[in-house]
Amino acid sequence: MPGKVFTIGGQPRSGIAALDITTGLATAWNPGVAGSSNFVLISNFQGQAPSVLLGSFLLCRRFAATSGRSGSTTGVATAFNPGGLSGTVNVVKIFDAGSLFLGGGQGAGISKRDRTTGAALSWNALLNSSSVLCIAVDGSTVYVGGQFTSAGGSTRNRGAAFDGTTAALLAWDPSLNNYPRTFTLAGSKVLVGGEFTQGSLITRNRLAEVVASTSAVTSWNPNMDNTLWSLEANGTTVYAGGDFPRSTRHRVWR
Repeated sequence: MPGKVFTIGGQPRSGIAALDITTGLATAWNPGVAGSSNFVLISNFQGQAPSVLLGSFLLCRRFAATSGRSGSTTGVATAFNPGGLSGTVNVVKIFDAGSLFLGGGQGAGISKRDRTTGAALSWNALLNSSSVLCIAVDGSTVYVGGQFTSAGGSTRNRGAAFDGTTAALLAWDPSLNNYPRTFTLAGSKVLVGGEFTQGSLITRNRLAEVVASTSAVTSWNPNMDNTLWSLEANGTTVYAGGDFPRSTRHRVWR
C-alpha cells in the first residue's frame, strides 16, 4: 500500500507496507522508502516468487524494485534500475516473463523494460504526449490511457491499444473526451474509469465498459459523479474507488 510515514497493521511503515491478505496485519517486508509511492504492483507471473514494484520515490530515481525471491522477505532492492526516467512513473504492468511496461511523465509516455535489469527495450507507441496514466495487458495486447490525442501516427483520443511485441497500433479506440485514470479487464470488455463524460460520443460519466474487439461502449452505465482512480473486476462485480461523495458510497463502490 502506498503513502508516507504511517502506522498500519499494527506496525510503523515508511512509504509502503505489505499486509497479510487473511489477517490484515503488517508482514515483515519493509523497504522503508523515502518519499511517497504512487502505485504498487504485485507480480506472481507463471509461478515465480512475488515481486513488488514501487514508483515516485528514492531521491531522483523515481523507480525501484523489491523482491521476495530466494525466500527473502526484507524488501531489499534488486538490481532492477531503469535509467533515463525524467518524471514520475504513474503505472507499471507486467507484459511477459521478460518484460514490463512503465507509463508516466517521461519522454515517450510509455516504455518497455527488461524485467531483470530495467534496460529499455525497442518499443515505441509514438504518442504525442509524455503523460500515460493507465495501462492494462491482455495477452499480447496493451491498452494505454493518458493525455495523448495521437498514437502510432493516427488519431486516438486518450485511449489506444497496441501489440505488446511490435508496438503496432490496433483498432481499439474508446475516444474519450477527458483523461482516463484506470483500466481493468472484464472478460471481453475493458473497464475505463477517470475524468471523462463521453466515450465514443456516448455519455458515460467517469466509468464506461468498452468492448475490446469493437470499441463499442456497452449499455452498462453506473453514472459516477466524480473522478475514478482505481478499478477491479471480479466476475460480475466491479469495485471502484475515487473522489465521489462520502455520502454515496464512502468513495468505494461496487
